[in-house]
Amino acid sequence: IQATLDENSTAEDVKYKVTNIKAGAFRESDFLVYIKLPKTITDIDEGVFSYCTGVETIRLPNDGIKKIVDKAFKGCYSLYKMVIPRSVTEIGNYAFADCMDLEYVVFNKPIDKVGKKIFYDCESLKKISIPKGFLSHFENLLPEYKELLVEKK
Repeated sequence: IQATLDENSTAEDVKYKVTNIKAGAFRESDFLVYIKLPKTITDIDEGVFSYCTGVETIRLPNDGIKKIVDKAFKGCYSLYKMVIPRSVTEIGNYAFADCMDLEYVVFNKPIDKVGKKIFYDCESLKKISIPKGFLSHFENLLPEYKELLVEKK
């Protein structure tokens, strides 16, 4: 099942712009395979998609989200690849921990801050693609993953 959230929501004939997803909103939603968030999302709360074990693909908007919060995608066992949006400047603790099938992570620009063990127990992680010219920056941010860092050409 796909979860594509719309930019607007209507309640009692009033239209609201969707900008936030509350903590645990989709937690343990085993039936989800694909998640796409609208460009209006600026905040997602802790653990919002944690333990969505069937999720293979997550599409975050390129602009808007500044922080991938603690445990946001923890336990998304089937997630294969993650592209970090350009707008993200911080990744929280254990954000992608226990994503057992995660093989590739793509950073499109440098980020400022990384929490503890963001890729903890990501046993399949093979490659972290980073922008050219920022190898030492990412080596300082992710010292335990130095051997997986590859600069884009």
